[in-house]
Amino acid sequence: MVLLTAVTVLILWAAMVLTAALLDVSIAGMHVGALSLHLFVSSLFYGFLALAVGGWTGNWGTAIGATVGVMVVSFFAVGILPLLEGAEEFVRAFPWHYFDGSDPLINGIAWDHLAILGAASAVLGAIALVGVNRRDLKGQSVGTTLLDRLRAHPLTEKAVGRLAGSARVSSIWLKTASEHQGLFLITAIYTFLIQGLVMGPLYGAMPRSALDAFQDFPQEMLALLGGGDISTAEGFYQIETYGMMAPILVMIMTIAIGAGALAGEESRRTMSLLLANPISRSRIVAEKAATMTLYAFLVGIVTFAGVALGALLADLGMSTANIAATSFLQVLVGLGFGALALALSAGTGRQKVAIFGAIGAALVLHMLNGLAEFDETMADVAVLSPFHYYLGNDPLNNGMDWSHAAVLLAICAVLLAASFVLFERRDIRQRD
Repeated sequence: MVLLTAVTVLILWAAMVLTAALLDVSIAGMHVGALSLHLFVSSLFYGFLALAVGGWTGNWGTAIGATVGVMVVSFFAVGILPLLEGAEEFVRAFPWHYFDGSDPLINGIAWDHLAILGAASAVLGAIALVGVNRRDLKGQSVGTTLLDRLRAHPLTEKAVGRLAGSARVSSIWLKTASEHQGLFLITAIYTFLIQGLVMGPLYGAMPRSALDAFQDFPQEMLALLGGGDISTAEGFYQIETYGMMAPILVMIMTIAIGAGALAGEESRRTMSLLLANPISRSRIVAEKAATMTLYAFLVGIVTFAGVALGALLADLGMSTANIAATSFLQVLVGLGFGALALALSAGTGRQKVAIFGAIGAALVLHMLNGLAEFDETMADVAVLSPFHYYLGNDPLNNGMDWSHAAVLLAICAVLLAASFVLFERRDIRQRD
């Protein structure tokens, strides 16, 4: 786990520096290495936190849930507490503060913050060791999971069955939809409540002094977050919701479905059973793609509903049509990377290649577009990034640019067409 974290952070750092180097872009004044080191040490902290919880409970689900919960609460606490008078000092109680509280991309490494995270990681590692040594380890083969117990209970059987999905369905697209409905439910709730509904009243409650303070925030950082003038409601939503989180939330669904659509079936050794039925390969790809598209648009609809309602509750005066246009473009850019995952899945039959290939492309292309926002020499290169056609026309303020939407639709269509061709031509084999 620690090694995987280190490799991931190094890849992210290398992608940023290599992208800039290949395109002859100056990133002077931006301490990419410092940010990467902070990210690495922070990731170690959360890894050791999960290790400690798992060491004492023996339950990987509890370990993941607790760690993600701490991360999410910490993230929002560090963002909200500085806006409340008298609560600024409480941010020191949350680990996220020691990741970016010193703004390492601009100010460089904060060794005192890294020391605190490192010491906390060491303590958590010791706690994990004590927990494993003290706990009565039991074989998992004879145990039952919480999900199994909830399924067995008559009061929760139907609800849990719906959440977990079922393989006993009448069509391929419905089976795929059933398998991912739990992920969609979690994504939809987070998107609607946190990224949409809450942001409106939060912006409305922010004092003008806090908004004015954001004017001094480095424009380079804002560009990497999607850009926008935070003194306006549209700019605030663009930075906090649509800049990064909204397309990421669509990609969570589309890449998960696209990567698992074909390669997942092969890795589970169920593809041969699927192809044994009187159905063509093209139909399998079509139905998997249909489910991916359906969920992408559902996430977009939920995002639109959350943002529109949040803006209405706070009386921000935002255009509902412009919110709808931005949400539609959000769907298209996320669907494009999902289609890339599907094409890689169809061409290689390897789920990891599809997942990391799509995520890696999204990271590089997002940074390429962000760097172009504050370096005029990259303006011509930015058109190669799908993110340029996503927020390049500032749709929250200016409405839909149908030429940009057409480019994103064309990208999706080409990659989906490639998925059909690649899957038809490939020799499918059982994976060991």
